[in-house]
Amino acid sequence: MIKQSYFSIFRKLAAVMAKTKLTLEIEYDYEFILIGISCHCRDYKLCWAINKQLGFSLTKDADMELPIKKNQMATVFSRFSHFDEDKRLSYMLISNKGTNDYLLPEQKKHADYLFKIEGNMSETEQQEFVSQLKQIDLIQLAFVIDVQELKSKQNLLF
Repeated sequence: MIKQSYFSIFRKLAAVMAKTKLTLEIEYDYEFILIGISCHCRDYKLCWAINKQLGFSLTKDADMELPIKKNQMATVFSRFSHFDEDKRLSYMLISNKGTNDYLLPEQKKHADYLFKIEGNMSETEQQEFVSQLKQIDLIQLAFVIDVQELKSKQNLLF
């Protein structure tokens, strides 16, 4: 009799659980600064100019492979990085155009490259950084991108 009651309770519990649908909502942290750069030169040439102008040491990292669209091979993006020990800032220059698609398709007309900065940087420092980028002859346009308004912002989480 006890076995039957446990069995019936288990069966009822299993029926209730089968009908219950659980969803997991994940909120990602987009706490970084994103700067779009319009420049029609090769990535290594741009890095050389940035290193010279800003005193950086952007170095080539392993290419980034991301599956941008379903049923498509992974798209490869070039990537360069620099870490400023004094300011505790991490800089990453990423090509917006990959082998098959764009990292941020909504910025394909304006940004050839994306500068991702992680760490604490004030608004004044951001504007100063953008103005220093604009002084580089190879760069035609540099502008801050509001990450929260991007449709494909999840592509920037790596």
